[in-house]
Amino acid sequence: MKLNAKTILGLIFLLLLSFSVTYYFLTTKNDPKFIEKIPEENFTSTEEIIEEEASSNHLEIEISSFEEFIDNLGDDRTLLITKNIDITNGMVNLFNRFHWVPVENSDDAYLEYQDEYFKFDGTGIASYHGFDFQERDTLQPRELFLKNDTHLIIKNTRNLVIKGIVPDITFTIANQYSPVLSFLKNENLTIENCDVVHNNPEFQECGPNAPVLKFSMDKNVMVNNCSLNGSGTEGVFAYEVDYITINETTIYNCNNIGIDLHNVGSCYLNISKIENNNLESHIINLYDSTIYIDGSEISGNKTYFGKLINFNDKSSYNFSNCYIKDNENFKIDQEVIDSFDTSNTVKFSDFDIQ
Repeated sequence: MKLNAKTILGLIFLLLLSFSVTYYFLTTKNDPKFIEKIPEENFTSTEEIIEEEASSNHLEIEISSFEEFIDNLGDDRTLLITKNIDITNGMVNLFNRFHWVPVENSDDAYLEYQDEYFKFDGTGIASYHGFDFQERDTLQPRELFLKNDTHLIIKNTRNLVIKGIVPDITFTIANQYSPVLSFLKNENLTIENCDVVHNNPEFQECGPNAPVLKFSMDKNVMVNNCSLNGSGTEGVFAYEVDYITINETTIYNCNNIGIDLHNVGSCYLNISKIENNNLESHIINLYDSTIYIDGSEISGNKTYFGKLINFNDKSSYNFSNCYIKDNENFKIDQEVIDSFDTSNTVKFSDFDIQ
C-alpha cells in the first residue's frame, strides 16, 4: 500500500506527540520531588479538620496575663488573648512555682515546673549541667531563667485555639537560645492573630535552636494571620507533624531558615509572605517532608549560600500562584525551575541555577 506525503507527515506527528507525552510523564511528573497541586474536590484543609473535631462544649476564656495563660491551657477551648504576653517576665513572676531538681551524681540542679498541659524546659548549655548551689544562691530569678534558656512547652492538648482578639497581640521571650512558643504532641491546634517575636537586646541575634514557633509530633496545626519575627533562627520549625497550614502569615527577620520541616506529612503555605530575611541557609528546607505553596510571596531575602528550596530524595513540593522576586545570592535547582507552571511569577535572574 502506497502512503502519500500527507499520511506520512500525520504518522510522524503522532509518533512525536506520543514520545513527548511519554517523556513528560517519565521525567517531570514521575519525579518524586515534584507533586501536582491537590484538586480542590479532594482537598480537606487543616481548618476543616479542626472544625470537624471541635466538641460542643468548647470554652472561650479571656486571657490578660501569662499566669492566666498557662493556668487555662487545656482541651476544647479558645484562649482569647487581650493583652501582650511577656513569657520571660511571666516566668519570673511565677518563680515560686518552680522547684529545684537535683542532677543525678552531681551537686548541680535545674529548675522545673510542669503540669498536664505544659512544662518549662531549658535548651542552653547551662541546662545540661544545671547550676551549682553557690551560683543558684547568687543569681536572681530572671538571670537563672535566661542563663538556662528556660522556655514554655505547650503539650498534650486537644482542640486548643490561641487567638489574639485585639490588633498586634504579641508573645515575646528574652531568651536568645529558646523558641518563643514550643508545642509538643498537641492535636487540632490553632494559633491566630498573634505577633510572635524574640525580645533580644538590640543587635543581639539568637543562637542555634531558637525558632519563633516550634512544633514536635503535633497533628492538625493551623497558624493563621500571624506575624513571625524571626529575630532568631527559623520562622517555623516542625518535626514529625501531620498536617500544618500556615495561612495569611508573614515570616521575616530570620537568620537561618524561613521554614524548616523534618518528617512533616503535609505543610500548606497559603497566601503568606516570606520576606526580608537575612539567612545563613535556605528559605525553605525539607527533610522527608511535603509542602504545597500557594498564592504566596517570597521576596527581599538574602543568603550566604542557601537555596530557594532545599530537599532530600524523600521530600516533595509544589508552587502555584506564587510571586518570587528580589532575592539575593540564592541557588535554585534546574528541576525546581522545571516544576514551575505559568501561574507563578519568578525572577529567575535572581538565582544561581544549579
